[in-house]
Amino acid sequence: LPPGWAAHQDQEGRVYYLNAETGESSWDPPAGACAWSIDYTYALGPEGHEYKFHSKVRMLDRSYTSVSSTVEALQEGTLIVEEGICVLFSASRGLYYLVWRQDRQDLADRICFPWNMDQVMCMGPVGLEDAFANRAALLEKDVYVSVTQAIEALNLGELDFSEPGWCVVFSESQQRYYLLFHCDKAADVAATFQPWRDPDEEAEGH
Repeated sequence: LPPGWAAHQDQEGRVYYLNAETGESSWDPPAGACAWSIDYTYALGPEGHEYKFHSKVRMLDRSYTSVSSTVEALQEGTLIVEEGICVLFSASRGLYYLVWRQDRQDLADRICFPWNMDQVMCMGPVGLEDAFANRAALLEKDVYVSVTQAIEALNLGELDFSEPGWCVVFSESQQRYYLLFHCDKAADVAATFQPWRDPDEEAEGH
């Protein structure tokens, strides 16, 4: 809700909105209120995937078992989550769902897609394996053949490199090694690895 506004319930349980600073009240959400929507939800996985949100996002109690009903309650103000983001367990689907308010998209992206194309570092072509040897695991070349394929597997939990938070994939199309790292590990990667610079591209730049 915009600054100064808060959701309340009257004696009949109806939700209304009150601006304590101006005294203005309304049955409808005030202009500028960020929306909760079914479009702002994402399946994080079944039980066993708690690591994706543990210590990062509030988990609703098990009385909230429906994604659509929870979103409706958040939008109407009968459920208040001031942080703007939470997790619930869908009993019917057997999955944890992240639910967020429109203005919390950046945090939601980091939780839903902690591995992405913004966290990729080129380590060079074949012959430069020393750039990452003994510091980063190389994914099986006959299984993972591209950056996008590896990122998808990491986000789905098919690969688990939560520790140390990085790994290397060899791209068949680019004939390059690429270091992939978790969004929380950017500082550690910068202190541990050096990106490879293509000498041909650097020569063209001079």
